[in-house]
Amino acid sequence: MNEKFNFSRFWTYFKYDIVQLWRHNGKAVLVIGGLGLILYVVHVLGSLIFPDHIWTAPQLVTRLVFFYLGMFALLLYQTRTYGYLTEKQAGSSWLMIPASKAEKFTSMSLITLIIQPLAFVLVYLGIDALLCLVDPSAGTSIVASSSELGTNLADVSAELQEVGLSVNRLILPFVLSVFSSLAYFLLCGICFKKWKIVGAFAVLFAVQTVLLFLVGGLAQTGWFQDLANGLDISMESPDTAKWFINKILLYSNIVSLIIWGGLMAGIFYRIKTLKH
Repeated sequence: MNEKFNFSRFWTYFKYDIVQLWRHNGKAVLVIGGLGLILYVVHVLGSLIFPDHIWTAPQLVTRLVFFYLGMFALLLYQTRTYGYLTEKQAGSSWLMIPASKAEKFTSMSLITLIIQPLAFVLVYLGIDALLCLVDPSAGTSIVASSSELGTNLADVSAELQEVGLSVNRLILPFVLSVFSSLAYFLLCGICFKKWKIVGAFAVLFAVQTVLLFLVGGLAQTGWFQDLANGLDISMESPDTAKWFINKILLYSNIVSLIIWGGLMAGIFYRIKTLKH
């Protein structure tokens, strides 16, 4: 049997991990996904209490804002999904589970990057669609508006393809950004023993401060101006502008991929070196 990764053993552990997730964190994810229902109840009660006394459901823009707030809450909650690993008793018990580090890492990655976000999206959008179905005052559901947006994006994509630009290079940075954010808060959750969210934001603040000083220093030396002069880019030329935009998108994808890969490598390293 392969000691590093055995699919049968991984599948057994993965099912166990899902069960543990549901017992300890799954219900919280459903609560976050149910923010739309909470918003609906509060909004309707407020509309009935205030002077107009008219039953009014929250409109699309408000529900979208709460969708993004829910996504942000889910990001922060990643510090708790496996945060128990820093506790001596729970962490020691997890280390004793008969599964390899690679199998535990794979299960952790699937749950954090795929299953939890997917569960949140399905619950939130499902509740939103149901509320819009039973209450016409809510207007168009997010799913219905997304299908219309998708049609418009398809038209835009076709137009971009005609001029040599790929819309896929616009989507990939967004996906990698979400994955990187989830992985970052997961990494902070299994690294910091206390004040996990505070520690995560403290690290972000420190990194952004260093980058700000670095960019400021380069700007003072005239490096950016020299780079622009060296490239000799004329945005008046369509071909040159297209080349420049494609290069920017390509390099942003590469940087995003490196950041995400570095965070995932950090998670795997933390799993390998975790001791109590």
